[in-house]
Amino acid sequence: MNAAVRAVVRVGIFTGARVFFVHEGYQGLVDGGDHIREASWESVSMMLQLVRS
Repeated sequence: MNAAVRAVVRVGIFTGARVFFVHEGYQGLVDGGDHIREASWESVSMMLQLVRS
């Protein structure tokens, strides 16, 4: 999944789209504020190495 998210963000940025992350799922989308953050090239640069336990 990390590779797919990374690819979508990078293609979006490359094509000039603004890409956003929504943290905390649907509730984060409803609450807004700090739960919605704009993605950057740097925010996904190390995503393939991240492992959640």
